[in-house]
Amino acid sequence: EEEVYAEGWSWYTSRYSNCSTDLDDGTVGADFTETYLESGTMTARKIHADYSQLAPSHGEEAYLKLKFVVMLRDPVDRLFSYYQSAKADNTLDIEGCSLSTKCQEDLSSCESLTFDSWAYDQVERASACEKANSDENLWASCGDTGLFGGLYAQQIEEYLNFFNASQIAVVPMEAYTSDAPQLLTNLGSWLGLDFVRNGMTEASDLSTSEETSAGSEQMAASTRSMLGSFYEPYVKELYDVISRTDVTFIDIISLQDIFRR
Repeated sequence: EEEVYAEGWSWYTSRYSNCSTDLDDGTVGADFTETYLESGTMTARKIHADYSQLAPSHGEEAYLKLKFVVMLRDPVDRLFSYYQSAKADNTLDIEGCSLSTKCQEDLSSCESLTFDSWAYDQVERASACEKANSDENLWASCGDTGLFGGLYAQQIEEYLNFFNASQIAVVPMEAYTSDAPQLLTNLGSWLGLDFVRNGMTEASDLSTSEETSAGSEQMAASTRSMLGSFYEPYVKELYDVISRTDVTFIDIISLQDIFRR
């Protein structure tokens, strides 16, 4: 977020008191956030610029030591989850929607705003924007959240403009929910770290879909099909990015499908 970034580099590094920008002592620091990937085209540029100001360590530029672990969820499930959360806290991206003033002021209690209607409005919005900006990617020229937040390949490509593909690993969320210890062991190997299980069970007890949650709004089968068709070429684009670059795919089984379907 801009207000956090405005705090500056000194404030940021102070959050990691055990890490040193002067001494390479093997200590590893980590950020966990759901916003870095989709938060616009300036994020990767800013990360690169900030770490580029540090002096090289052991002859290697500081920014080249960064590792990016990208946990991806089926974009349709991700969108449904985003809608439920964002509607509840009144942060839902409603550009392209025709809503009453009352609904706009309090999205959480707006009964006329359903996931199905909102999803169709967003796909229409994307189609219109694509026609008007045919030379630009949908993300982030048309939007960087909501429907557009699931355009993973375009987001990863932005990081590839500033970092090496070997610094990026893609992890399917379904692998974590299926066998978190095995996934974290595999991820630790890529990071050069040891994963200590500490009693973690195989299943993380996290559902990969909120559709079955008690009292939650349902997604119509036709809406899921429509969104699946919308995202299909972008999922293929993601496969292409992984296959033609050194981006690492980390799973608990051999690569069959990034999103279990």
